[in-house]
Amino acid sequence: MSNSGGCAVLVKWLVGLLVYSVWTISLGVHNKKNWFRLKSYFPIIISFAISVIIFIPWQLYILYKYPLEAKYEFHYNAQHFLKPIEHHGGNFWFHFNVIKDIYGSGDAIPYLLLLGLLLLIKNSVVRIYRTAILAVIIITYGFYSIAATKMNSFCIILGFDT
Repeated sequence: MSNSGGCAVLVKWLVGLLVYSVWTISLGVHNKKNWFRLKSYFPIIISFAISVIIFIPWQLYILYKYPLEAKYEFHYNAQHFLKPIEHHGGNFWFHFNVIKDIYGSGDAIPYLLLLGLLLLIKNSVVRIYRTAILAVIIITYGFYSIAATKMNSFCIILGFDT
């Protein structure tokens, strides 16, 4: 988990950290006592620390070697959340409306996806898997729906995560 988390950050930046939020939510929902047990979070903390050890050297290197460019890119990436970049805006429902663009055309596609998701959750024997599946979907669509910049492919990571 740790190596892949660190490498995921190097490849897709903050999307690579999605696994830690899903892991934390799943841990707490699976056993309510885990929300208040610091010991329950040790594997997550250790994994995250290893991920940081993997991706921080690159961040420090680019800040040292290319300070102007790195600061520009960090600022530019942060702006995606605050304002529509390059006229890629939309309302809160943008990513729900483009589901057919990502997963196929036809009016039935969203309903088939929802039916498939419901069947997957219903047939998942392990409760923590159901929680993780729902958490990754809610976090992804929630984050990108709130962010100001909208692009059709932002939520496509769900096609690979779930």
